[in-house]
Amino acid sequence: MNRRRSLAALCGGALAVAACRDEPVDRRRRVPLGDLAVGERREVENGEDPFELLRTESGVEARSLVCPHYGCRVAWVEARRQYACPCHDGLFDADGLPVAGPPTRPLRVLRAVVEGDAALVGEP
Repeated sequence: MNRRRSLAALCGGALAVAACRDEPVDRRRRVPLGDLAVGERREVENGEDPFELLRTESGVEARSLVCPHYGCRVAWVEARRQYACPCHDGLFDADGLPVAGPPTRPLRVLRAVVEGDAALVGEP
């Protein structure tokens, strides 16, 4: 069976496969912004990659809450205005840049855009 027939058989079968669709699948996470004031942060569970969404004057910012050093979950400490990693006492500034401990790489920044009354986080 050639490739074209195989794909036609797969797409015509009972199981729908993303590769058979004409439109791309949007994998972004939708986060409602209704009650998130400017300057507020919201932690969002996203499987093994939790992230934080920050509402700013100009839109939103999102960054992973997974420490790049050992994969532990970091937490925002408002009193210190830093992210703290409990595994090896790593600290990151408000922009996610490492300032203390073993981490040498920043927290991963995620693509985030405002669309209507929600933020779309991640790559489409």
